[in-house]
Amino acid sequence: MNGDTDGLIEAIKHCISNISYILHENSEKCYHSLVMAILLAAGLDVSMEQTTNVGRIDGVINTANHLYIIEFKLDRTADEAVHQIDEKKYLQKYMVPARSKGKTIHKLGINFSYKEGVKNIYDWKEEIVK
Repeated sequence: MNGDTDGLIEAIKHCISNISYILHENSEKCYHSLVMAILLAAGLDVSMEQTTNVGRIDGVINTANHLYIIEFKLDRTADEAVHQIDEKKYLQKYMVPARSKGKTIHKLGINFSYKEGVKNIYDWKEEIVK
């Protein structure tokens, strides 16, 4: 709610670490669904798979003061995720309304790893839009 992305990531990692490894699947959809459930359970205004004129945004978190545009990857990189947000111009759908309300806009790339010993968020990258 307050733009604490570090805290958000740590909370997600904590929740996922409590899920038995036998329930994890080697698919981005698995982790995408887990994150959605965690965020909804936390009471956040979350929407997933938001379509635009050129693609589909994996996740959007909308709070009173912050807007997060989220892209997930599995066994790739967080840089690739943020690059996709830019390449597909995902911000365009939300930029004008968010700015008119004075919101801080965050691009958030989250990369999960299914590799043994991880099965959680492996790296993430945040860029705040000026």
